[in-house]
Amino acid sequence: LNAIDKVNAKTIYILPNNKNIILAANQARDLTEDKEIIVIPTKTIPAGYEPRLISFVPEKTAEENTAEMMDAISRVHTGQITYAVRDTRIEDKEIHEGDIMGIGDKGILAVGSGKEDVAVATVNA
Repeated sequence: LNAIDKVNAKTIYILPNNKNIILAANQARDLTEDKEIIVIPTKTIPAGYEPRLISFVPEKTAEENTAEMMDAISRVHTGQITYAVRDTRIEDKEIHEGDIMGIGDKGILAVGSGKEDVAVATVNA
């Protein structure tokens, strides 16, 4: 709410870029009465780039921009490569501490010992 108050605009787009922040952004929208707050429910930073940098057109209405931004995030797929901090089993994947994991929009996509191999498997999943 403090950030919204500091923005000098009638319409503000919030791109949370984190699935855990979307609810808070919606609550801030609902508590704001003097500005139009539009939450574009982005879940990752890369998903936030496309709508913000490519789809937004200042000359369009808020409704047109919102529709185009929502369409844009549906086309963005993200992944990250990290390592396991403990032994576990997720879905059908046996994961050991130190394993390299490829995580995407739909969960863990690849597990292995080599960064490059896991990265390629993640992209191909």
